[in-house]
Amino acid sequence: MIDINELKEKLKSVKLLSDDQVTDIVNAVIARLNPVKNLSEEEHVYTDEPIGAPLHRDKFERIRKDDAAEERIAAMRKIPFERANRGKLPDEIFFLQAKYMADFEDNYTPPFAEHSDFRRQELGRYFSGFQSMSVKSLRVYYTWRTKLRGGELLRTSLTNAFIYATELIHCIGYESKEDAYEALRTFTEHYSELDSRFSNFGKKWLKDFAVFYDLPASLVTENGSAAESIKALSAPFIPDDDALYSAIKLNSSYNPENSRFMNAHPNDSMHVVCRVYRALMASDRKEAFRHYVGTFTESAYDLFGAAMFCARNCSGDRVYRADGLTNYVSRNGKWYVERLTRTAKQNQELGRLLKNIDHVMRVRWKFASKIKPDGLTEELTSLINEEINEYLAEKRIIKRQSIKLDLDKLPLIRSSADETAELLLTEEDIEAEQTLSETHAVAMPEETEEYSPTAEENKNDLDLPEFSDAEKVLLNCLINEEPYSEKLQLLGVLPSIAADSLNEKLIDRFMDTVIVDTGNGFELIEDYIEDLKGIVDKL
Repeated sequence: MIDINELKEKLKSVKLLSDDQVTDIVNAVIARLNPVKNLSEEEHVYTDEPIGAPLHRDKFERIRKDDAAEERIAAMRKIPFERANRGKLPDEIFFLQAKYMADFEDNYTPPFAEHSDFRRQELGRYFSGFQSMSVKSLRVYYTWRTKLRGGELLRTSLTNAFIYATELIHCIGYESKEDAYEALRTFTEHYSELDSRFSNFGKKWLKDFAVFYDLPASLVTENGSAAESIKALSAPFIPDDDALYSAIKLNSSYNPENSRFMNAHPNDSMHVVCRVYRALMASDRKEAFRHYVGTFTESAYDLFGAAMFCARNCSGDRVYRADGLTNYVSRNGKWYVERLTRTAKQNQELGRLLKNIDHVMRVRWKFASKIKPDGLTEELTSLINEEINEYLAEKRIIKRQSIKLDLDKLPLIRSSADETAELLLTEEDIEAEQTLSETHAVAMPEETEEYSPTAEENKNDLDLPEFSDAEKVLLNCLINEEPYSEKLQLLGVLPSIAADSLNEKLIDRFMDTVIVDTGNGFELIEDYIEDLKGIVDKL
């Protein structure tokens, strides 16, 4: 037994419903139950009614046979009862009816006090389909939609706004999904100014539209500017070093701008940090992602929630990557959302990595001030040194290429310079030059002794850098083909460190690497051995 008064009170507790809408719903329930005689509210007797009868069927509502609009509406309302459509879900019926009425236009005059007022509507539900609307309600809706498509946006009931947005979600009236999305975006933007209650629904449906129809991820901006830096961290092989380094700094507890070394060597620091980070992601992406970026958590997602959406042509499982923080997953016909959970722990881990790179680089660059490492392991030390070695090797190659001269062009350049100089000379300059030549010829002896520098001058000409004891030991051992590991061990220096340091100090003289790692130890490049012997003799 239904208590009508209790039903009214419960409906009034729903803040979104007006008093008129509550009354409409109650009347609809009474009409649905179809009492056979006028009894008290406590003693109603009901009879059976055929399944599929419209919720708001009015016994006194008649379809005028001479009215083409009402005939079209009547045909649309018969769609659910066709044999092929029996058993279909309400959202499927909505799509079929919307498609049938896609090009329909109407010019109905609402029986309201003001003919331009489309806000009054007898329907009591916001989220509704065509089958639960009366003929009058449908004509009001289609007249409002006709005006909207003609460029005249009027405020209407929230029911009509939802139905129109749901039609756009199904791309009704548009050939492409891009055009339908733009129409939904424009409608959401402008109609939200007339009725702010629509705004949140419209924004969510816009996002879901981009996800379902696989539109560009740039349309889904859930996480603002923070997503760009996280995206760079999660996909470090895509952006350049500037973008990746900026993302690392932004999400790190250790600020490189406060480091004396990284301020003194900003370019070297940037490239080494990026190389190390990429190497970590390449070696064990899952673990590195968890350490430095975060973890993903999955939950069910209500796609186009509150709308009667028919997910047609949804084939196969797929993932829509909105940004670096959110992914939408379709699996077995259901939708899920993956959201990245990032805490202060990831910032601290990234900061610890930066600090350890800073420490190792200070040692390799022989920087005056040192800092203590933070949980630096031998494995990470080896990785950082390996990336530094590769970076320095590439840097030397680039430096050699930048100063390469094209000797074939020198005669042409010299000839052009001489011709230009002759054109610029005045008569006074020519006379002065002739006088200077005659004077010089008299002053210079016919024969001059060949200049031979002294041993001390030869030593100065070498302009040798200052070598450490370890560097001297390694260079001597390599020239004399003697073992060097034990000697360097007594000095507390690794062979790789001494070799890299020697290469750096001799790069300006030879414009090339002089010591190479063969895999079985270090060797001198044969072309430079004689020159290196001369350097050792002068030490």
